[in-house]
Amino acid sequence: MSVSEQTLAAAVAGYLEAQGFEVFEEVTLSAEHKRHAEGGVLGDARADLVGRRGSEIIVVECKRAITFELLGQARRWRPFADHVAIAIACGKRSPGRLEALRAAEVLYGLGVFELGPYGLKVHARPVHFAPRQSEALAESLRPEQRRTGLAGTNRGGHHTSYKATCEKVRAFVADNPGCTLEEVVAGISHHYGSRKSALSSLRLRIRGGNVPGVVRGWRGRLWPPGSEPGAMRRETGT
Repeated sequence: MSVSEQTLAAAVAGYLEAQGFEVFEEVTLSAEHKRHAEGGVLGDARADLVGRRGSEIIVVECKRAITFELLGQARRWRPFADHVAIAIACGKRSPGRLEALRAAEVLYGLGVFELGPYGLKVHARPVHFAPRQSEALAESLRPEQRRTGLAGTNRGGHHTSYKATCEKVRAFVADNPGCTLEEVVAGISHHYGSRKSALSSLRLRIRGGNVPGVVRGWRGRLWPPGSEPGAMRRETGT
């Protein structure tokens, strides 16, 4: 069955809401928790869906096909949730697929949702091994992450600590045109674990044009788009 990840995520979100869960999409750990979680291995990892019902937390990772990558993405949330599940599109019942489904259920303890032509099926319910080990994910849920229909898409609609940092960079550069990246990093709070990592990552992203509202000018100075030296001459052709 050919379905988009966005359609798959929407079906699972609707199911969770019917079960009384408040659903959040594209959730990453907040900066204050990220540096201490699992030795930092999560990085900017995002959970496709997080459901909260009272104090109960469930995470669902959504992909069209079952792969080891999907199993790994789901398994990393085990310390942070009471239940973890995967959601996939229905496919041909080959021996390999059935074995993968058994592995997800028995070895990984994951719940499995399948979306087919007749709707969403609960193939396996997640195993409740033990109370979650960390409240980091629960404490990272924000109102702006509540379900908006964006889960399962890579088009950039999610709220992340990286996006918050980019907005601070944009605002600093707008207030201080011609500043250096070192001045920006020293002048804002950011989600990176160190000054060095912030400089390294932001330098690459700005060079690639991936920080909205910021361009790199002469000698690496940062400017709002159109205000850098020479921009007016290029626009007018003079």
